[in-house]
Amino acid sequence: MLTKKQKTDIVKDLSQELDGAKGIYFLGFHGLTMNHLNALKPKLKESQTKVQVVKKTLANLALSQKDFNMKDVRNFNGSLFMLISKGDILAAAKTLWAFAARNDKVSVLGGVIDNKFITKEEVITLAKLPTREILLGRVVGGISSPLRNFVWIWQSQINKMVYVLEAIKTKK
Repeated sequence: MLTKKQKTDIVKDLSQELDGAKGIYFLGFHGLTMNHLNALKPKLKESQTKVQVVKKTLANLALSQKDFNMKDVRNFNGSLFMLISKGDILAAAKTLWAFAARNDKVSVLGGVIDNKFITKEEVITLAKLPTREILLGRVVGGISSPLRNFVWIWQSQINKMVYVLEAIKTKK
């Protein structure tokens, strides 16, 4: 059992972790081993995301100190993982979704992005989005395709004119 000072320290530390967070995700778990969690941590570290197992009451206190527009985390079922992302929120969502899909003892509960609560379905939608590089490639492809077609049309017209001039030259 934690003392009041320990709980206060946990809330203070958690509140400091929440400063500068771009996204927060909540995972419920039951019967998960530390080996599973240790396998997840290095993958999340790449996207500057930290995993914390916290009591729901203490998490709720820390979240209430910040300006997050969300529901009470004490209503979530099971124990609670908080994933605090200070980097790429899409990469973190993809990692946690893949982890939850592989482990039936873990479930996505929701998250907070831009100080607004997002549902489980919205987190899954984020996780299924293509990466930034793929989206940028699609935009560049969409822009360059009409330009390529324009150049190809003019090139074919020039080629036709060259063939006509060659035919006239050989005829004379």
